[in-house]
Amino acid sequence: MKSFQSLSLGMQVFTIVLITFVAAQALTISAIVIAPPPPSSMFTYAQVASALKGDAGDFARLRRRTVRKLPADMQLPNHPAEITGATRVAEALGVGAGNVRLRLRSSPVLVILTSGRARSSYWSTADGRVGRVDPKGGSAEFVFHLTAEPHRRIRTETIRGQFVAALKRPDGQWEIVTPNPEYEWVRRLAIWVAGGLVIIGPLAFWFSRSISAPLRRLASGADRLGRAQQVNPLEISGSSEIVVAARAFNAMQTRIARFVSDRVGMMGAISHDLRTPLQRMRFKLEKASPAMREPLLSDIQQMERMIDSVITFIREDSQSSPRRRVDLGSLVACAVDDATAAGAEVSMSLDAALAVEADPVALQRLFQNLISNAAKYGGRAEVSIERRAGEACVTIDDEGPGLPASELEAVFAPFYRSSTASASSEGIGLGLAIARSIARSHGGDILLQNRARGLRAIVTLPVADD
Repeated sequence: MKSFQSLSLGMQVFTIVLITFVAAQALTISAIVIAPPPPSSMFTYAQVASALKGDAGDFARLRRRTVRKLPADMQLPNHPAEITGATRVAEALGVGAGNVRLRLRSSPVLVILTSGRARSSYWSTADGRVGRVDPKGGSAEFVFHLTAEPHRRIRTETIRGQFVAALKRPDGQWEIVTPNPEYEWVRRLAIWVAGGLVIIGPLAFWFSRSISAPLRRLASGADRLGRAQQVNPLEISGSSEIVVAARAFNAMQTRIARFVSDRVGMMGAISHDLRTPLQRMRFKLEKASPAMREPLLSDIQQMERMIDSVITFIREDSQSSPRRRVDLGSLVACAVDDATAAGAEVSMSLDAALAVEADPVALQRLFQNLISNAAKYGGRAEVSIERRAGEACVTIDDEGPGLPASELEAVFAPFYRSSTASASSEGIGLGLAIARSIARSHGGDILLQNRARGLRAIVTLPVADD
């Protein structure tokens, strides 16, 4: 198993195709050897005549039908054996030879050749070629051509293989008789093939799973990493191409984790260095006049809030908490209750119970931010939850002035403040950036749309599998 998986993808596919081809050929050869096709049925002219008359008898192997007009190739006989055979059938029916037609579909007929007192048996084909009968079943050497030696006296005894015999009725229509197909051999062959598929199918499924399993592991790891989830190093196994990709993925994950850790550490050091001079400034302002102290203290506090917000943004954007299955409706309801308790006017409607795999604390912060923004800048918030195309969709509407079309996407940039938010001294422009970062880390997103009256925020999240 391991030696097969260590091959390149191309060699694995080639091996599977080769094994399948060999198995199919072996199955075909076995079917032919164990269940060979039956020999062509043989019918006497008396049997054909009885079938044309409509006598069932023991001739269920013959099929009878009525047509208005004969096919063009049966209007005139082409072979001496057909002429003789039609005559023999007419004699058995007691009708004129012109009322019977016989067409041999490249089938051999047993021919009794008489020359004086000598009688010999041969097989003759529809093109007039005659060969001596091989006792072991095969045709021997070519003897002569019937049409080239008309002096030969020919008497056919049986018809073997496919043929068409026709009898003209008094009303001008024709009764046609043909041999029934050999269904029994086809049935046995179908059973043999089905048995082969039962044996080969599980092997083919196992081979395909062994090829696709490393690819599924790689895809799953990449998806979890894209959702900011902790991913264990991938197992180094599979084809040579998968081994190279898995090693590159593990190395990339290590580099990303190291980069994020270094960035968080650097920002922590910067915040510490910035807080030290700010604290010194705060001490010095204690001796300043009240007219100077109040505005400068306000600026220092704003700078401290900015530092705290930046550190929080970087930490939450780089760290992932364990995910668990949560009820989205309950989580949003908690955010609505918090906003209502703070004095905001918020309503909520829920179309269906939806579950998501999420970090509850992070999602709680996301919805608190959006609901508080809607209540603050739009007067009130209307929250609804529904399922759309396999995703959970949370819509938050307000009745505010909305945003210019050019700012619907720009407001998600860190430190960007819209014209409406700039009128307020609160906030530094990280709320929506943090909210979108949380949504995208869960495999979703946030979009803003202007309504006829107000702004609409749409949060989409993947629904957890049942």
